[in-house]
Amino acid sequence: MKTLLIIVLAIVVLAIVIGAVMASKRRRVEKLRAKAEDHRGEARATSLEAAWKYAMIGGVGLSLALFGTILTYYSAYPVVGTDSVAGLNWSVLVKNASQFDKASMRIAFILILLGYGTKAGIAPMHTWKPDAYSEAPVPVAAMLAAAVLNCALYGLIRFNVLAAKCLGPQFGSQLLIFFGLLSIGVAVPFVLIQRSFRRLLAYSSIDHCGIMILGLGFGGAFGALGMLLHMTFHSVTKPLLFFCAGNIQQHLKTDLFRRAHGGLIYSMPVSGSMFLMGTLAVTGTAPFSIFQSEFTILRAAFERALFVPATLCVALLGAIFTGFLVHVAKLVLGADPGLPPAAVCRWKKYPLMGLGTLIVILGFWLPSPVFHLIQNAARIASGEP
Repeated sequence: MKTLLIIVLAIVVLAIVIGAVMASKRRRVEKLRAKAEDHRGEARATSLEAAWKYAMIGGVGLSLALFGTILTYYSAYPVVGTDSVAGLNWSVLVKNASQFDKASMRIAFILILLGYGTKAGIAPMHTWKPDAYSEAPVPVAAMLAAAVLNCALYGLIRFNVLAAKCLGPQFGSQLLIFFGLLSIGVAVPFVLIQRSFRRLLAYSSIDHCGIMILGLGFGGAFGALGMLLHMTFHSVTKPLLFFCAGNIQQHLKTDLFRRAHGGLIYSMPVSGSMFLMGTLAVTGTAPFSIFQSEFTILRAAFERALFVPATLCVALLGAIFTGFLVHVAKLVLGADPGLPPAAVCRWKKYPLMGLGTLIVILGFWLPSPVFHLIQNAARIASGEP
């Protein structure tokens, strides 16, 4: 996409569709929760609340992103000198970014970071994410984690290159490192005390969003490469966890850990084992692919002598790894609680096995054409000509 305005419009359309899908799920979720959880018969319209929260907070975020795009055009107008949409052509802007008005570009980048950061779920603009991820249908939740997150970060990458060429890399880098560490830090306590495995995945997504932002903030060739690798590997791993969580929720009729009795691997051997494997993969356990991308991001930090942010990142990720693994291990492993075996459905079984196989393969081998594509994208993201 060469025109920056198209990015905003595309995310607006996607947000409207997802909000409508979450709202349409309200009646079915109310009936399910009325039967399974609310013993007093008072159904809670949590899906409708999540849809409204997603629409309202997301709308504010998109408005900020659009305003930031307009300010970028304003800062570039004296240089580009056109009244048409061609003035937002990224290829033209990046060649002349060093001549932009610095004051307006500084404000524009802050608005862009807040706007696209809201869509990505960066703390403290993340409050829509746990509700949306836990209430949306599983395929939509997987799309939120794999597609919407990446689209928002893609827009942020584009504007970060312009800001770095105009203001120097230090301004954007400091903001990105701050928000990246804040996102990981906010996720830690909620992962440790979490009661719902669907919301656990939401806070895991906030954590990974922070890791990607850190990679962009650390900068350099390794920072951009690590971020794009992480975006790729996370987009494969997180859908597997959501599909497993959806199967488990349908079987247990709840997404609460306290209503599950452990030993899920006996009644759901495929979903249980894949959920445990996906947990190890998404928390960055070697030799899975996310370990490689996180290591590349940390390498970028040490290359720039950013030892304090790197150390904080490692400590926070260690806490998230511990909390996440303890929750899932208690759910999947343990003594057989005597639950009836889950109904065998190929649509619930083979996609999990396919994604699980792909995750294992990516841990040991990334096809050369894919890696070269990511490398070329990383060069652009790092601001190389």
